[in-house]
Amino acid sequence: MDLTAGERAAYALVLAAGKGLRFGGDKLLAPFHGKPLIAHVGIATAQAMATGFLAGGVAVVRPGDTRLGWHLDTAGLELVPNPDADAGIASSIRCGLNALAAGSR
Repeated sequence: MDLTAGERAAYALVLAAGKGLRFGGDKLLAPFHGKPLIAHVGIATAQAMATGFLAGGVAVVRPGDTRLGWHLDTAGLELVPNPDADAGIASSIRCGLNALAAGSR
């Protein structure tokens, strides 16, 4: 993506570290139109990056969550583990924003 002076790039921040308790289980792996829900997120994000709509992105996941991580990694997102995921969504937002800031984007 080639930005001119003064333009800003947009980055994805995918929050995928929750347990899905209100849903009754791991909602991101639940089937939706023949694929896990997270696959749709990965496909849409990859397409947005390929067309230049997004300059990149990160996905916050639970440490060691390879099932979700695979979909997000293959989409081109940087995986960011949240060791404090049980603390709530704010901790995942903080992890993701810190990772984006550290990447000097």
